[in-house]
Amino acid sequence: MTIMTEFGSAYIDQKGYYRISSVKEGNNGKRLHRLIMKPLLDYLEKKYPEITWVVHHKNKNSLDNRFENLQIMSNEKHNSIHMK
Repeated sequence: MTIMTEFGSAYIDQKGYYRISSVKEGNNGKRLHRLIMKPLLDYLEKKYPEITWVVHHKNKNSLDNRFENLQIMSNEKHNSIHMK
């Protein structure tokens, strides 16, 4: 299944995330949820480079990329959520 986004066309990858398949603005191969949160990710990565930041889907549905369903957190915190 392919969808159109403001970042280019996207397909569902092997891990169940939307991945951009077009070359629009150099987004080819990037995951949609990370592009949606890119401005905040860029800020956090610059301010706290020692932390690995991830984008978490609050409802655990990797295809639900609504802004209100996405949350940025450290990789450590993300792993603790999924280990429960």
